[in-house]
Amino acid sequence: MQVDLTEFKNVKVVATIDQTFYRNVGAIILYEEDSHTLSVRKLKRKIDNQYIPTDELENFMFDSQADAIKFTHKLTRMSALDYLLVVNKEKQLK
Repeated sequence: MQVDLTEFKNVKVVATIDQTFYRNVGAIILYEEDSHTLSVRKLKRKIDNQYIPTDELENFMFDSQADAIKFTHKLTRMSALDYLLVVNKEKQLK
């Protein structure tokens, strides 16, 4: 079963996590401009650079809904998320 979890409006790519406390998982953090809602998406391939184009997310899918829920819950518990968001916002402003 494939679950498409990239249906967002006004989404910006904020940061990617290549190595986390959860065994070198490739992930991307998204946020919607007019809310504080964060979403984390697993990527099937590793990312070399820190930023990736939004169009690469258009057809991204998890293998199952259970995988998506489990992965999102894991990463949203990370205290590092807020740090990454702040750091990358500062980088984009420069």
